[in-house]
Amino acid sequence: MQINFIYKKNDFSLSFNNNLIIFGSNKSGKTSLLKALKEGLAGNYKNFSLNSLECEKNRYNVIYFDEETDFNNEFKFTKNNIFKTSLYDAIYKNIDKEKILSEINNSLDNIDNAVNKYLDSNINNSLKNKLKFDINIDDIDKIIDKFTTIYVNDLTDTKNISKSDKRKLIYQLLLFNTTKDKKTFVIIDDFDLYLDNEGIVEVLNLIKILNKNNCYFIISTNNSTIYNYLDLNIFSIYKTKDYKLINFNDINDILKEYIMFEQYQNFGNNTNYLEFKHNNYNLINSNDLNRIKNTIFNFQKNNIGIILVSNKIYLTSLTNNLLNNYILYKDILELKLLKLVCERLLTDYEITDII
Repeated sequence: MQINFIYKKNDFSLSFNNNLIIFGSNKSGKTSLLKALKEGLAGNYKNFSLNSLECEKNRYNVIYFDEETDFNNEFKFTKNNIFKTSLYDAIYKNIDKEKILSEINNSLDNIDNAVNKYLDSNINNSLKNKLKFDINIDDIDKIIDKFTTIYVNDLTDTKNISKSDKRKLIYQLLLFNTTKDKKTFVIIDDFDLYLDNEGIVEVLNLIKILNKNNCYFIISTNNSTIYNYLDLNIFSIYKTKDYKLINFNDINDILKEYIMFEQYQNFGNNTNYLEFKHNNYNLINSNDLNRIKNTIFNFQKNNIGIILVSNKIYLTSLTNNLLNNYILYKDILELKLLKLVCERLLTDYEITDII
């Protein structure tokens, strides 16, 4: 899928197959960009297209969560929340509302008659203005909203439910609100809010399940550890910095540059690097790329995650408690890879010592 849109006079382009995750530091523009995506996919923006087609209203089902999404409001039968639209509306059409309302009001008429009889006998005969009592329910939603109690693990007091469990329950409601007949886009700002590593993995596994229901996720995080847990076969990676989006999906250029430097360190000391690269760059094949990707690159996922959420990083071979955000490298090859990733992600870096 390809999303193109204009936001704050800047052109943005996002490409992804199943899901998209945006990394970035605080105040890097993640929240604003996700809100723009929400409005655009909902058909509320001009100059916003999906696969070259302008998004029209109601073409897609768009669900949005952020840190303000409140569990207590969402887990009730109220008019517009997720629980009502996900679960209750699915069976609402099978309820004979008119019949139920008629039966309820007929029963309540007995109370009306008793109260009015009492009013006539004890109050109305002494009043100029007559009182009349009438219980009338004209909407079945009023009953459901007011009197429905939802139990979570047999608990009705949500104070006894942890924030992480509340968050996961909200996400699990999505299972009820997706359909293969209509694309659903779920946009979650700081999707890992309140979640520990186990909870993060649970949510990522839920995303895999929901992908089968024509459901696609656009999520954000400022948590560097998330990169470790992502299935890169179903997630496209972007970083935001100063309201700019940086694509981190096609990394072959980084891998090739690393391979060249690695080979030069091993075999090319009798010539300069640029000449060595010129003579050997085109010899790199898919086996070489897969070797680096499945070994060296994968072993650097922790460090890559740190770079993805950082504006500036220090690269050092020595532990230094005076630095507030640094990565330790063990040799010049590892330093080269870290520099290549920093440059690709527009992360400022500073080398505090040289091997």
